[in-house]
Amino acid sequence: MAAERGRRRFVRRLRDPIDEWWPRGWALLLGLFLLWFAGTFVLAPKIQDAAAASVQQTLTDAGFEVLEVDASGQRVDVRLDAVGNPTRAREQAIAIARGSLCDSWAGALICPTRVQVSLSEAPPPAAPPAVDRVPVAVPRSHDFTVQRDGPRLSVSGEVADDETRLWLLASVRRAYPEAELSESLTVSGEQAGAAYRTAASAALAVLAAFERGSARWLDGRLFVRGLVRSDGEAAVREQLASFDRKALRPDLDYRVAKPFDRCAEAFRSALATSTINFETGSATIAADSQALLDALAELAAQCPGDLVVEGHTDSVGSDASNLTLSQNRAASVRDALVTRAVNARRVTAEGFGEAQPLASNETPEGRAANRRIVVRLADRIQPDRK
Repeated sequence: MAAERGRRRFVRRLRDPIDEWWPRGWALLLGLFLLWFAGTFVLAPKIQDAAAASVQQTLTDAGFEVLEVDASGQRVDVRLDAVGNPTRAREQAIAIARGSLCDSWAGALICPTRVQVSLSEAPPPAAPPAVDRVPVAVPRSHDFTVQRDGPRLSVSGEVADDETRLWLLASVRRAYPEAELSESLTVSGEQAGAAYRTAASAALAVLAAFERGSARWLDGRLFVRGLVRSDGEAAVREQLASFDRKALRPDLDYRVAKPFDRCAEAFRSALATSTINFETGSATIAADSQALLDALAELAAQCPGDLVVEGHTDSVGSDASNLTLSQNRAASVRDALVTRAVNARRVTAEGFGEAQPLASNETPEGRAANRRIVVRLADRIQPDRK
């Protein structure tokens, strides 16, 4: 009977519905998840922020300039401005940062377990904002040279612009309508000084009284050099007086040319008392004639106009060979004068051979007189040419 009752109770237990486990199990999992989420995304950031703030405040109170603090768990990375000894600063900062305290449920505790300190130089001060400035053109001299050699004129140097170049060339043409003009002007595109046109006008006006010479505008000053016509010295001073001398600051260095007739006579006299000698049968000038060539070059520097060097021979030899020899000897004398600073454009050389004898070629004395070099002023130069 009792056994039957026990069997029935066992059968009832097997047949009773079994309580499900999942509501209580999922609740447990959900609770764990919420604890993890709160710790990771709520409590941990607050703890890290508190640790970073505490480390920063501790270092700041100790006199360090903190540039950046980054906390990750209980590790804190600090970047400081390097002041003084960088190594010592880093070691001190680590020691001080490790002692930083944070509030917790257990009271004030040391926040970081690891501290990493790096040093960085403070960025340089920001440059002041750029101010746009309009560039100011600074005038400069614009040097030029006007060179005159009788009827020949050359203009070289700088001009500010094409308009100034055209003005200068037009001024030259007005002042010297018949001149053989050569021009070498460079346009700079920059502003010229206020005295530029005054200097150019003065240069052209003053050179009108010169036989040969130059007027050079250099670094804001007018330099005048050369040979003034025999009647032109007063004109030079009058022309300069008509311009602003303070603006030009003229520097004059010139000689007054001898009158044409006096120069012509000086050349004749020099060669009447001395002779330019050559090596026999050649165009090589003998050494004993160098002093005479020096004297002729000095006369050329003092006299107006162009020069003609004529070569003549005696009748010994053929006409053709004598003509060639006379031409070569005249050219040798011309070259010798050019090496003594006589402008090559002033001197021409001609050979006449035996065509223009001074004496009979029948005697040694006559032949010696016929072998000669003549240096004279060119016939086209007139005594009072303006």
